[in-house]
Amino acid sequence: MSETTLNVAELGKKLAVKTEETLAYYKDHDTGTKDENGLPIFKASIDTDKIKAFESELSDLRTQYDGARKAADNYGALSAYHSSMTQEVSRLATPFKEAQPSQVKLLGDAFAETMQAKGLKRFGVGQSVDVDGYDTKTLMTTSAGFPPFSQRTGDVVPYANRRIVLTDIIPGSTTDQNAIKYIEETTFTNAAASRAEGSALAESALAYTERTVPIEDVGTWIPVTDRQLEDVGEVAALLNNNLDLMVRLNVEYQALNGDGNTPNLVGILNKSGVLTQAKGADDVFTAIMKAFTKVSTGGSSASGSAEASAIALNPTDWQNIIIVKDAEGRFIYGDPASPNVNRTIWGVNVVQTSAIGAGTALVGDFALYSRFAYRQGVKVEVGWINDDFTKGQKAVRAVTRVALVIRRPAAFCKITGL
Repeated sequence: MSETTLNVAELGKKLAVKTEETLAYYKDHDTGTKDENGLPIFKASIDTDKIKAFESELSDLRTQYDGARKAADNYGALSAYHSSMTQEVSRLATPFKEAQPSQVKLLGDAFAETMQAKGLKRFGVGQSVDVDGYDTKTLMTTSAGFPPFSQRTGDVVPYANRRIVLTDIIPGSTTDQNAIKYIEETTFTNAAASRAEGSALAESALAYTERTVPIEDVGTWIPVTDRQLEDVGEVAALLNNNLDLMVRLNVEYQALNGDGNTPNLVGILNKSGVLTQAKGADDVFTAIMKAFTKVSTGGSSASGSAEASAIALNPTDWQNIIIVKDAEGRFIYGDPASPNVNRTIWGVNVVQTSAIGAGTALVGDFALYSRFAYRQGVKVEVGWINDDFTKGQKAVRAVTRVALVIRRPAAFCKITGL
């Protein structure tokens, strides 16, 4: 037998000794009991650092052994020994790298118990051992072996709500009062004209009316337990964001559709004095242009009253407009593949919102003649109701105090029948 072959055999013996040492360490720390899954429970004194040291030494010995084996002139006589040792080293090393401490203990303990039951004290050349009581079939969910771990990302997919867009076209300001008072010019009769010498000037007329818009409370609340707030880190942030969104969604809806019955806001669509334009037999573009004209004239023959700054459309109505084709089948609004899709009608920006019903549109001078007045922004607070304290519960509420001021109703026009 060559010197190289002797070296392989010597390394193989060292590998077997280290394997026995590892198994003995597991057995010394076995409590003799098993958990609810039938897995061995080990003493708390088991040293995970020592387990890692075993893993490192076994890995080094295996590397040396493989290198010596490859260099051997003739290793046919050692093939059976090599095969059995490779299986056992792999069986021991792989769980160290991939499993939790409890899983490592299980495999080692089951292996040691099997050797003891079969009367094996040493693991020699050409021997193999099937571990009794270690049936992996019920644990395997993939062909790869151990079942994959589930990972909690912490991400939360929000509920599908509409985007808030009216705050982009209606300016806002703050107030420290409980109502907004302003003066609306209700009469503007211009009789200015040339006159003959000695004749009287024509009399013009102006009239003003004081308007009052009360600040209204818009809010909501939700119950939550102390444990949810304390044990789930994301709950506080989720509640804060969602309650804030709920309140602002309602404010936007009321800005268009509020009926004005206390404590509701008066929405623009229901504001007295807002102009109307029925589509009738006109195409949609003609009806919208007529509405623009009414806004600019204030519904009369006068000019310069207002200039539409935006048009609010339901997404379905905007879809029906943007897919309009000419006689040759070409989209009027351009190539659908173009990154710069036109989002204007007659040069006025289109704002899509499902807060306005399909078949209805609203054009107007939002920038100049409408305004949100906030007495208080959305405020999120936590408190108790009744016996919540003794039950370990809390109430989380979100409230804003706001008014919608429409300075000139005739600066807006409602289009119907789209």
